[in-house]
Amino acid sequence: IYAGTDGNYHYSGKNVAGNGDAEKVHDDFAYTAGLRRYYWDIHEDSATGRLAANNNFTADASRVLLQGALTGLANTDHVFAGASMPAVNNLAGRLADGESGFGGEAGYGRVRYETGSWLDFKGFSASVAYVRKSGTSATGAFIEYGDGKYDVFSHVYRYGGVTGGGNSKSVGGGLFHKRELGGGIEAELFVRGGRVDSSFTLTRDPWLRHPEVHSYDTGAAYYGAHIGVSRNIPLKHNASIELYAQGRYTHIDGDSFVTSFGDEVRVDGMDSLRSRVGVKFSRKNTAGTIKAFAGAAWEHEFKGQAAGFLGGDGITNPPSLKGGSLFGELGLQADAGKNTSVNVSTYGYSGAKTGWGITLGLEHRF
Repeated sequence: IYAGTDGNYHYSGKNVAGNGDAEKVHDDFAYTAGLRRYYWDIHEDSATGRLAANNNFTADASRVLLQGALTGLANTDHVFAGASMPAVNNLAGRLADGESGFGGEAGYGRVRYETGSWLDFKGFSASVAYVRKSGTSATGAFIEYGDGKYDVFSHVYRYGGVTGGGNSKSVGGGLFHKRELGGGIEAELFVRGGRVDSSFTLTRDPWLRHPEVHSYDTGAAYYGAHIGVSRNIPLKHNASIELYAQGRYTHIDGDSFVTSFGDEVRVDGMDSLRSRVGVKFSRKNTAGTIKAFAGAAWEHEFKGQAAGFLGGDGITNPPSLKGGSLFGELGLQADAGKNTSVNVSTYGYSGAKTGWGITLGLEHRF
């Protein structure tokens, strides 16, 4: 920091990108470098008579870049829970020994994740599955697709916050195996993988300058596994209760890119570890052609942490999807022909993950 002949203070140095004017903000002087603003207390050194500067603090808005990348985890979670898993389970539950079938599920949902700030994701998900039943086992494969939009908000000290948004698409598939263990107990295993691509554009710069220059595109592979165990307990009047516990792991590879502003960003690989424990009540009509169900569960994300670097410096206070949520669902499945059935369901979340969704499905057996 030095005093120029024009009477203003200026900045020139190597530890912060760029050179330029230092402006007075509140009782400090500040220099802005992209999404970071550095504050100094400037005073005259009594011993040398020269100007001296103490770095009071740094206002860092760069975590918003990680929230855009974190959308990949939200997208893949939305697709599997809202489309792939229902496509498999709705069909597998209708097959008799020796039968095969195709099942499809499509839906739309809007979910807000508390990330230390917030991330709103809304989008379409779809999956098609092939299942074959043999004895007490059901095996097959599925493909999945997700396409959504998102908005993010990130708090910035002294400046309220910064906002952004973009799009996220995922394409993948996987294999599964379900086995009846006796006594109404069933176990299931899914493995999956694919690719997720996201774009991000800053919509409100905390320094109120030029938000359109902060944008980027990123893409990475994802893979994961899901395990579950359930017990079905028959009741009177064509009713039953299902108790279940599930665990799901998802990994998204890291990526490096340069924003349109010229910032070099590195996003580390991200992991999600999510559990769900719940109960579902079902009842069929006398003819067995219509089944209605309602369920509730507790879901918890144990990881879901993003991390990365901007210009070689670690991004502080990184966002996370970690936390617990209450899950609820209502649905109806009905025969639509000799070997065809349809289903519709709606679901909602409350907690660290808040929102709703609706899905439609079709199953055909042969």
